[in-house]
Amino acid sequence: MTVSSQLGTELKRSKYRLLGLVGQGQFGRVFCAAHRQTGRLVALKDLDRQRFPTHKFLRELRFLLSLQHPNIVTCQALEHTATGRYLVMDYCEGGTLRSVMTEESRLSLPQSLKLVADILAGLDHAHSRGIVHCDIKPENILLNVEQRGWSARVSDFGIARLCQEITGSDFGNTGSPAYMAPERFYGQYSLTSDLYSVGILLFELIAGHRPFSGTPAELMSAHLNRPVKIPDTVPEIWRSLIITALQKLSARRFRSAAEMLTALRSIATQDGSDSELDSQAIHLPLLQTSTPSAWVPLQSKHQELLRYPLTGLTVIPRSNLTVEPDISGLDSTPHSLTCLYRAEGNRVSRQIYLSGIFDDSERKLQPNVSEVASFETAILQLLPRSQGCFVITARSLYLLPSIYKPELNLAPQSTLDLEQDGVMAIDPQGRWVAALTTDLPAGETLRFRSLLGAGVPRAIANMLSQLP
Repeated sequence: MTVSSQLGTELKRSKYRLLGLVGQGQFGRVFCAAHRQTGRLVALKDLDRQRFPTHKFLRELRFLLSLQHPNIVTCQALEHTATGRYLVMDYCEGGTLRSVMTEESRLSLPQSLKLVADILAGLDHAHSRGIVHCDIKPENILLNVEQRGWSARVSDFGIARLCQEITGSDFGNTGSPAYMAPERFYGQYSLTSDLYSVGILLFELIAGHRPFSGTPAELMSAHLNRPVKIPDTVPEIWRSLIITALQKLSARRFRSAAEMLTALRSIATQDGSDSELDSQAIHLPLLQTSTPSAWVPLQSKHQELLRYPLTGLTVIPRSNLTVEPDISGLDSTPHSLTCLYRAEGNRVSRQIYLSGIFDDSERKLQPNVSEVASFETAILQLLPRSQGCFVITARSLYLLPSIYKPELNLAPQSTLDLEQDGVMAIDPQGRWVAALTTDLPAGETLRFRSLLGAGVPRAIANMLSQLP
C-alpha cells in the first residue's frame, strides 16, 4: 500500500478527504485535502509521534494557534487518526517561493521587495509574541495568488524551534546552513537570527544567487568569518539594507522585523518604488529574464519612405538567383544573392542585393515594374523556402521562384487553391504543404500536398494511414 493510499484509509472517518501529497519537508509530509462538507482546501502536515513527543508538541501547538496574521500560514486545528496526528493548515495554491525562484525567469525587483515586506510583517507579528522561526528559507515561504501578484506567508512557525529543543544543537536538523545566522551554528538564536535569514533571502532574490555556497562545513565557516561581497547587479540603494541585515554580530543587525521593514519602505520611497510594496500596486510581469539581453545600438544603413503599409516582410539569404547576362556586370551563372520580399496589401515587391545587406560594398539591382507581383486578394503571409518565396492568401498558395529576368514580370506560380478560406503551413524544407479547411456539414478537413512532385512524405502518409 502506498503512503497516499495508507493515509487515505486513515482519513476515511475524518472531516477531510485526501487529494494528494504536495510536499516533503524536514518536519514531515504535507498533503492537500478538502473538507468533506464545505469543499474548502487545507494542507495537512503529518508529524511523527517519535520525533515530536505529545507533551512538547501540545505546548508548542498553543503558540501556533495564537499566530493569526495574513502573512503567516495559520494553524487551524489538530486532526487525530488511529495512527497519526496532522496539523490542519491554510492551503497556499501558489506553492513555495523556492519553486518560483527555480524557474528560468526570476522575480522582478518590485515583486521581490513585496514578498520580503510580507515576510517581515509576518515575522514582526510572531516576534511580538516571543516566537522565533529559526528556519527562514524559500521552502518555508508559501505563496497565495492574488489579482496583481503573489503574497508571501511564512510556514512552519515554531516547529523548527521545537525540533531544535528535541534534537539539541545539531544544526543539520534545526535549520538550513545556507540561510543560518552565525550564532545558530552554536545552537543559539534570537529575534535577529530570523532577520539574518531574511537578508540572505533578499540578497538571493535581487542578485540571483546566495552570498555563500558550499558544504555545510564551508557554509558555517563563511557565515562566521567571510565578509559579504555584494555584486554590481544589486542596485547601490539597496546595499546598506542587505549589509545591515547580514552583520556577523547579532547586536549590529536590525533590532526588530518592524525596524527592518521600516528601512525597506524608506529605501523604496527613495527609489521611487514605495507604491510597489502595496499588494494592489504590483505591476505585471511578475518575472524578469534571469540573463539581461545584450544592448546593441541600431545603426541605419539605408532608409526608405514607404508608399504603402507593409503587411509582410521576409528575407531569403544566399539565394542561388539566376540572373540574365549584362545586368549590372553579372554573368548568367547563379549568384549567391540576398532577396528581400515585401508584402503591401495584395502586392509583393522584391529587392535583390548583390552582397550582404549590411556590407559596405553592397550593390543592389534597382527594382522596377518587373519586380512587383499583384494578387487578387490580400496577402496573409510570406514564407521563404529554398525554391523561393511562398505567398499565402486566404484560399491560395503561390510561389515566387528565385529567377530574375528584366523582360518578364515577377510572375507567381499558382501552387494550391482552396474552395473556401483555410489555414496553410509549409514544411521548413519546402517539401510539402498542409491545408486546413472547414467543410460544412462534414467538419474540418486537413489535406497534404507535395511541393516536390513526389507525393506526400512517407512519415505523413504513415500518420494518415493510422487515422480512423
